[in-house]
Amino acid sequence: WFTPIPNFDNAGNAIWALFVISTLEDWQSIFYNAVDSRGIFLQPIQRERQGYSWRADFSMVYFVLFIIVNVVLMTNLFVGVVCSEFATKKKHKERLTNLTKEQKEWVMVQQLLTQHKPSRVPREP
Repeated sequence: WFTPIPNFDNAGNAIWALFVISTLEDWQSIFYNAVDSRGIFLQPIQRERQGYSWRADFSMVYFVLFIIVNVVLMTNLFVGVVCSEFATKKKHKERLTNLTKEQKEWVMVQQLLTQHKPSRVPREP
């Protein structure tokens, strides 16, 4: 037999495996390899022939919970950031649309003044 990549043999491979699972790209092969594993230096046995195994049941629960939590968390973070950015841009745009031409120029000058700093610090007298 061969050791499939990604696997959970060391921390680097485990992080890579969890990243692949979080993208939901070919996560089933990693899932079945983890469920079929029996231990160090032991040949994997397919789930149907293995019978009851707490290790296989634990890995199934781990994978399902990881996927559910990760997908929900990442989706909420992504949607939250996108909504926040749109709200910020909309607020900024609405704030400037209600101003007269002179007020818009004043706001622009104030923004330029707050962004620039003096090129040199004056000496103390």
